Order: sequence, then structure tokens, then C-alpha cells
Amino acid sequence: RARAALGFVILRRDLTTFGRIKRIRAHVCEPDEILILFRTDVIQLRMLPKTPVISREIWTLSPWNAWQFFVIEDDQITEIRYEVPPELLPAETISTGISAQQPLPATRCATEPSPTGPEPGAEVTVGSIPGPVGGGAGITSSPMVGESRDEGQGPKPA
Repeated sequence: RARAALGFVILRRDLTTFGRIKRIRAHVCEPDEILILFRTDVIQLRMLPKTPVISREIWTLSPWNAWQFFVIEDDQITEIRYEVPPELLPAETISTGISAQQPLPATRCATEPSPTGPEPGAEVTVGSIPGPVGGGAGITSSPMVGESRDEGQGPKPA
């Protein structure tokens, strides 16, 4: 099965962006992880000439609909941080008070407690946060309806 060399191309007056969209299972804490996770994609994007009017990017989407954007340079990979203007936020985001304008700083990862999130190892109810950062190390979820926390037991009888 043939695979396209590039996932997308964005044409602007001053810049042309070539990139790929990739699904990931966990938040990328360090931009260098992109090279480990998507080595072939990085190599293929680096084959494109780097000029002031060409950008090479990989966009990642986690299971919690959290996007991360990375610029692929010849010698490094850099994460692009962004802020969403309030007028572009979906209505439910505004009404629930979830702020998409404050992404995690690049130096923060799952091993450090978030100033607005739960402490590592704290029990978190499913649906109370968009999802664990960094694969959920130390974060557990509440059992689903009919499930038991006891190991080795299946669903409770109805």
C-alpha cells in the first residue's frame, strides 16, 4: 500500500508548511521524543529543503484530544506553543471554565505536580480531567459501573 510522502501542506503568502499528523498515546515531554517515536517521518521531512519560506512540522494528537506541534529543523526539534483566542474556543469550553489559553510549560511533565491539576498518585475520577499527561504514571481511574477494584474479580453481578 502506497503512503503519501507528506500528510498536509499549508500554503500562505509568506510560508509553506509541510507536515504530518500523528496519533500518540501519551503527552510528549521532550521534543527529542518525536525523533524516537516517528523517526521515519522526521527523516522524510528533513529531506525537504529548509528555507526561510518552508516549515517542516509534525502535529500530534493524544487520546484526550490534546494537540502538540513540533518544528523539524536540520539539527533539532522544537515544540511550538500556542494560545487560542477566546473567540475561537468552543462554547462548551468557555462555559466549563477550562482554559485552553494556558498550555503546560515545556519544562513540565507528568513527574511534576501541575499547579492546577491533581498530585501524582492521586485518584482521579474518569471524565474529571481531559486525560493523564505522560501516559498516566501514578494516576488511577475510578472503576466503571459494574466493575470492582479487587484484583482478579470481574464485573459485579447485576
